[in-house]
Amino acid sequence: MGIEADKIDQIIEGHTDTVNGLKDEIATYKADAEKLPTVTKERDEWKTKHDDVLAKQPDAAKVQAEFDQFKKDIEAKETNAKKRGALEAKLIAEGANPDAIELMLHGADLETVKLNEKGEAEEIDKAIEPIKTKFAKYFGEVTEQGAPRKTPPPGSPNPDRDKMSDEEYYRSQYEAKKAAAGQ
Repeated sequence: MGIEADKIDQIIEGHTDTVNGLKDEIATYKADAEKLPTVTKERDEWKTKHDDVLAKQPDAAKVQAEFDQFKKDIEAKETNAKKRGALEAKLIAEGANPDAIELMLHGADLETVKLNEKGEAEEIDKAIEPIKTKFAKYFGEVTEQGAPRKTPPPGSPNPDRDKMSDEEYYRSQYEAKKAAAGQ
């Protein structure tokens, strides 16, 4: 062949290095191949967990819609509370019975009351008029009154029994019965 011995040794050494490198790569790939079922199983478990989490999470648009509805409901409650407060104050100013305010507000049309930018009620008379006609008997001056006064029966007033002797007491009882029978 005509190749020098040094060159042959270099070629053999280069070939041996290449073969040994390929053998090392084969061993690495073989080890990775042996780990593959474990890694695949682990990947499948994580994928299943991920799919479960995604299935349990609601859609972002649905959550946003629910939040918007919640916010709208809260704002409506706040607005209605301001309208009810304004109506209550106006009803009391108009002479409504304070004990019947809740009854009157129950039937009130809050949509007719408008709020300005400051949160003050406008056009409140449109809501008050139907209430005044429906609950007219609850308007006017409220006076508190106790039990009616009882007057004693005609005749002699009751004597002070503590200061009487027994004889005086029985005589007054006899005279009271006699006066009551004579009427």
